[in-house]
Amino acid sequence: MARAIPITIRGTPYPSRSAATAALHITNAKLQLALARGTVDALLTLPAVMSVDVRGQHFDTVVECAKYFKIGVSTVYSALRRGYPDGIGLGRGARRKSNAKDT
Repeated sequence: MARAIPITIRGTPYPSRSAATAALHITNAKLQLALARGTVDALLTLPAVMSVDVRGQHFDTVVECAKYFKIGVSTVYSALRRGYPDGIGLGRGARRKSNAKDT
């Protein structure tokens, strides 16, 4: 059985790599890549770690929000970039209702 090797990321010690990946909400592959590139300290600055509020519901990560609404992570980022987080998960064209033409 493999022994857990402690790791420190941006001054925060973790008892093992699996504990670090769980705490940072990243995959083991992403941590391995960061270790190989020497960019482990940049992991906490990734956008996936930012929290999202959608219609009063709080999500710790963008990935968590996307999984809850069963949509892609890029869809969440797109809504945040447009400044319309409350449209996340409402379906296609949810924001365009005000653009409907009167006939």
